[in-house]
Amino acid sequence: MQKIIIVSAIAVAIFFSSCMNEEQQKQMGKIDSLRITLDTVSQNFNSVDSAEVAKYFNQVLSNNDAFDSVPEGNKDKDLISRHRETERNLRRYMASYDRINNKLEKSYNQLDSLAYDVKNDLIPEGKFDSYLQDEKQAINRLQDMTNYVVETSKKELGRRDSLQNAVEKYLEENSPKEKE
Repeated sequence: MQKIIIVSAIAVAIFFSSCMNEEQQKQMGKIDSLRITLDTVSQNFNSVDSAEVAKYFNQVLSNNDAFDSVPEGNKDKDLISRHRETERNLRRYMASYDRINNKLEKSYNQLDSLAYDVKNDLIPEGKFDSYLQDEKQAINRLQDMTNYVVETSKKELGRRDSLQNAVEKYLEENSPKEKE
């Protein structure tokens, strides 16, 4: 009889441990799925060459002096407006670059910590979904921010040549001429 009780206890323990492993595997699958989303956000953000944006931003800034003294009713108002919009969008990218990188790193660390806690059965019962939801929300906010910054930066880089040609023409036509 004692052997039956011991064997039954072992069987119950194995059953419960296998159930726990299945639950942990499901949780790890959810974490991996979220990590794939975060990888996509990171790839999207890194699809913009930050050095190229910085170089173009500096170029745009160097043109600012010529546009600061232009009268409001100038015939080149559209060019000036586009130039200022380009400056704002590139400035937004430059200002967001470090913040987005830090948030990406933090999200990866959070997912690593959550995975560690799942593997080591450190999460209180019923709390996993809450923790996972918090990470999903953080990644969704990061994705929205990144999408906007990347989209506007790519737009500005795409129209760089046409804007720069127009700016050069404007500067050539409106620079003070040397008296002969």
